[in-house]
Formats: sequence, structure tokens, C-alpha cells
Amino acid sequence: MWSDSASAAPLAFVRRSRAKAGSFRSGGPSGSEAEVPIGRTVDSPRRDAPVLLGKAEEFLRTSVRAEDAGDRDAAMLASIHAAITANDAVCVALLGKHSTDPDHQRAADLLETAGDRAPGAGQRAGQLRALLKKKNLVEYEARRATVAEARDALERATRFVSWARDVVGKASS
Repeated sequence: MWSDSASAAPLAFVRRSRAKAGSFRSGGPSGSEAEVPIGRTVDSPRRDAPVLLGKAEEFLRTSVRAEDAGDRDAAMLASIHAAITANDAVCVALLGKHSTDPDHQRAADLLETAGDRAPGAGQRAGQLRALLKKKNLVEYEARRATVAEARDALERATRFVSWARDVVGKASS
């Protein structure tokens, strides 16, 4: 069994208005502010963002090779991991932290907190959520990914990583 000190990190919260965070479950009346859990996070130096982006690009290249070989499940999973890691790169570049929560949906929540610092962050968080919905299917269900699912995941991840490349590049300059 291995120790993960990041998993012991306290849960982080963000104060957001319901109008700006429709996907957050704050439970407050419309228009009110509430503390919204974004899960476990760990502080990371912003200089780590390009390293994380490089990992995302590696996962994306792996996905392309897997798709070319007809390995649909591997292509789909590598695509999902490319998007998760690209998301971490953006969050580190803009927020100085990334999600370590076992529920990867919290990573999308964290991205939404970047707000105006990353144009389109809310839309990209939605794209990440769409990919994450497929993660359990490809990893744990006794069903193979279809050609269309693998191709869709690769296309979505490619767009996400490209956006992350732009955001990290601008944040680093």
C-alpha cells in the first residue's frame, strides 16, 4: 500500500454565486453565494504547468498511436488522461494548484474557479466533464469502446489540450 500525502489534504472550498456556477450544488437560493466544495487540491508552483502540459501531450500522442493500432479502449483512456492532465496544467498555471480529489469531476469544478483568467474555462470544464463520464465505462465496465467513442474522445481531448497549450503559454509569458 502506498502513501499519498496529497490525499490527506483538506477539502477546499470556493465562494461562488449560483448564477456563475450552475453546475455547482450549493443548495442556496438563486443568486445567493454559498461555499461550494471543489475537493482536495495541492499547491503547485506555476513553473510546473509546462511539465504537466508535456505529460498531457504525451498521453495524447499515446492515444493517437492506440487508435491507429485499433486499440480503442487504450485510445479512449489515454485521451481522458490527456484532458485531465491538461486541466491540471491550466489550473497550476492560473491558480497555483491542481486537484488531487479521487473524483475527477472536482478537477472540472476547480477549472471553473479560474473564471476570467482563462477565456472559455466554463465551456472547457463542461468538455472535461463529458470525457470524464466515459472514464468508468472504459476502465471498469465489461464492454469495449466503439470506434466512434474512441474517435470522439480523441477529438475532444485534442481540442482540450490545444486550448490548454494556449492558456499555459500565455500564463508563462
